[in-house]
Amino acid sequence: MTLLKNKSLLWLALGTLVLFGLSYLREGFFLSLNGVILNSPSSNAYFDNLLPYFKQLDLKFLVQLKWIGTMLFSLAFMSVTLFFLYKVFNSKRPTIFIAGLYFLFISLSLFVGVSAYFFFSFDKVYSVIREIFGFIQSPLPFFLVAPLFYFLKISKN
Repeated sequence: MTLLKNKSLLWLALGTLVLFGLSYLREGFFLSLNGVILNSPSSNAYFDNLLPYFKQLDLKFLVQLKWIGTMLFSLAFMSVTLFFLYKVFNSKRPTIFIAGLYFLFISLSLFVGVSAYFFFSFDKVYSVIREIFGFIQSPLPFFLVAPLFYFLKISKN
């Protein structure tokens, strides 16, 4: 049991590191991209290696790149979270639970976005959708679900 517990802790630590690293990349990407889109002299990014490349692109493509980045980072965070939750608990229950939450959040975003597009201004709900995807594109789901299932596991024993 100790070896299994230590292995779970290693997966938890590795998952935490990967998610923080991914968060760092995401912030740098979007802060640099938004800095160029807004024509800001400083992007406030932790790293600005992408700034020279972004400055060469036209505004329309930068906005498209922002949507592409949103989808790719969302997929990356969801995949990493699902993978490491499975490895930490060696069970499908936490992964099914978080996959259900992701499905709920994405469905809610789509419903709000499509409703706003057809019935009123999309600009009015953009910030809500952005907050939902901000949650998806963060380590928070991993950090909320891991302790929950840890305590559920302990309470069973």
